[in-house]
Amino acid sequence: MSGLRKLKLFQCRTNHFLLLAFIVWTSVFLIFWRARDATSNAMLVHKRCKECMNTTGVLRAASKHSTEYRGLTPIYIVEEHHEVLPYWFGSAQKGLIPKTNNVLLHIDGHIDGAPPPIFEILPLFRQPVSSAEVKAMMQQNDVFIAGAAQSGLISRFIWVWPPWDKNLTAINNDHIQATVEMGLVKGLPQGHAYPVCFCLIASEPSTASTLSLMNKCIHITENVRELDWSESEIPKSKCDIKRTLSVEVVNENKALELSKSDNWLTENDNIILDIDEDYYGCEPAIQPLYDVGITDKKSDSMTYLVGKIFCPVDINQERQFDTIFYDLIQQIKTIKSYSQRRNLEISKENESKALFTALKDKVKSNNLEQYLCKDKSLGRAIIVLIKYLFSATQFQLSAISKVGLCLSVSSKTFQFNPADGMRLCDGFNRPNRTMVFFHTPDLPEINLRTANLEGILRSTPTPAIVTICRSVRDGYSPLKYFEKIESDILKTLKNTYNINHDSIHYDDGLLGGKAGLPSRHL
Repeated sequence: MSGLRKLKLFQCRTNHFLLLAFIVWTSVFLIFWRARDATSNAMLVHKRCKECMNTTGVLRAASKHSTEYRGLTPIYIVEEHHEVLPYWFGSAQKGLIPKTNNVLLHIDGHIDGAPPPIFEILPLFRQPVSSAEVKAMMQQNDVFIAGAAQSGLISRFIWVWPPWDKNLTAINNDHIQATVEMGLVKGLPQGHAYPVCFCLIASEPSTASTLSLMNKCIHITENVRELDWSESEIPKSKCDIKRTLSVEVVNENKALELSKSDNWLTENDNIILDIDEDYYGCEPAIQPLYDVGITDKKSDSMTYLVGKIFCPVDINQERQFDTIFYDLIQQIKTIKSYSQRRNLEISKENESKALFTALKDKVKSNNLEQYLCKDKSLGRAIIVLIKYLFSATQFQLSAISKVGLCLSVSSKTFQFNPADGMRLCDGFNRPNRTMVFFHTPDLPEINLRTANLEGILRSTPTPAIVTICRSVRDGYSPLKYFEKIESDILKTLKNTYNINHDSIHYDDGLLGGKAGLPSRHL
């Protein structure tokens, strides 16, 4: 482990439109970083920490839940998409799905097919045999499909994308089909950091014309100067093929058509159904702050201060600190409201000191002192944050409390380091500073999306397992309609398959718990 290279990591999904030329690669270890989102402020450097290696119970929930409700199709609801992996491999371990050759039906606003940033910790071209190996595959929220593909868990990957993404609509190809052969470069010394190669094969002429990099074999290497991926073309004879993956990229209307055919998906297919709630829309989590006049600069300043104060190690402390922050804002709102009604002058200095003491007391009473950041400027950061909040308007304070605090990544993520601290939960994609396509739906569109989803699923054989991702922490799913969207998805699944309340498992890492982030303070 000590020899791990330090590579740039991005927590937000890579834009799939500009990378559609590499669409097939994205199902395995592809060169997704070439046109990455240059404006993401979520860059991290891989760090080793004790918490990163805590793998106890990674598969426990999936194993326990999957044996309790035989005959029902299990549904697992997670916060970040890479958190599905313990449930997928746990289900294979318990025999709910085969250990190889499953079909992944991925209904999502994003392809989630980027390559894992760190190769040498992965169980390459074999099944993971421990919780530690599964966790090593949980490097980011958009690399879980690549990990599952190279392990052999899935041999066919179908991405159904929504019609609101006009970038993809402009491609004018509603059903891209290709094959990826992946393996190891022959002649490399054992232990080479970049042993993986890919051969890309167009399955039909329209794909070959859409994707210019077909029928080539590629060896991925590292661009040391740029801390990035680079690649070189190699003869196919130099790639020792280990896995073959069929890839399909299908728009919603084409999926409706294909699902009614007899040969697209059959009863003989072992299907993993995977739905991301951002299939309904994708909006910047920071928008509530913009709406009340809080700029990127101000938001980033608050995040900087918060990151020096709160350093939780798991979801429980994350929730507690968010509640403490929420209560602090309510206190400030009350003080400001009282002074305005009485036409009194507020002494920010005195009030800040009093609130500082109250916050420290609340942290102590909740046994959270050890989870405050070990920063010399801790006290100063708290005071500055309180003073900043005092300078905000009532509308701004309400918006800040609505956005709240969260960790940058799930504490289950391999790269998670508590020392990175918390942040305003305002996502990683900003309007005019990202290549991610934003779309906020209205209720009629949500109803249409649900009707089409039901149309696809009613004509699809029963999946062995279902995973649902909320995608709230990273700032994708439309929060305004969170309850409606999740309720619609669950109702559709219950109406379509053998599913009831008992077969639904809510992961313990959900922001805001089972009820979700918008309801966390109700």
